[in-house]
Amino acid sequence: MRFLSSILALVVLALASPAAARDPAGADALCPESTTKLRRDPALAAAVKAALPRAVVLPGGRGEASCHWPAKLLAFQGAEVLIMAKGRVGGMGHSEPAELSAFVLRRENGASRLVTVARDFTALGTMGNPGAIAAGRFGGDDAMTIESGGVFQGYSYSDLHLYLFRAGRIVAMKPIRLSASNAGAKEDEKEIVDVEGIFELDRPEPRSMTLRFAVTDKGSKRREIVVLKAQDTDWTVESGRLPPEMDEASGN
Repeated sequence: MRFLSSILALVVLALASPAAARDPAGADALCPESTTKLRRDPALAAAVKAALPRAVVLPGGRGEASCHWPAKLLAFQGAEVLIMAKGRVGGMGHSEPAELSAFVLRRENGASRLVTVARDFTALGTMGNPGAIAAGRFGGDDAMTIESGGVFQGYSYSDLHLYLFRAGRIVAMKPIRLSASNAGAKEDEKEIVDVEGIFELDRPEPRSMTLRFAVTDKGSKRREIVVLKAQDTDWTVESGRLPPEMDEASGN
């Protein structure tokens, strides 16, 4: 499978690094909040057990910056990918993202088996929360999307991060500002600028993306549809336009 072979090649290279050499299975402590998540999701619990068979849950109030918690279990054809985040949500600083690692699992004889690990492949989000993570397909490649954002001085934003598993490596596409609002920084509703976006991968054709924006500009409302085309790790606009109000809504 393309995804699995790509991750395998990636980690073969990573094994030469000092970080990989000190990454035995079970070396991680789980954040206290992990207990509730694992009890509610048996599939997630089984994946964590397969990925970190000797991990223990820390007591509350200990190891906030170094503990890990299961952020998402992604399902691909023939494999599962467990995304673990480092640092407690809310226990980290405002500007501190979550460091993410990927544990690749394969189902064999009704059980999950750890195949390999991609440690600290990205750091996203704020307050230790990486955002919404989902599996997808893009241009024939297995992919992962992460919608990650934050709030600063009343300005809020959300960025789309697209990761492709291709040719033995994780390819990070250029992030796209998906939503933004200055509502928290304005007392007068007439000054509010708000842009809300959604995306569709491989629409209207492979290696393209359709973005749909709802724009509120100081009382005026409209909609924009934009089609982007992937060029290496960047994007070109094929049709439509990205809302120019996004900068003002972001506080730029």
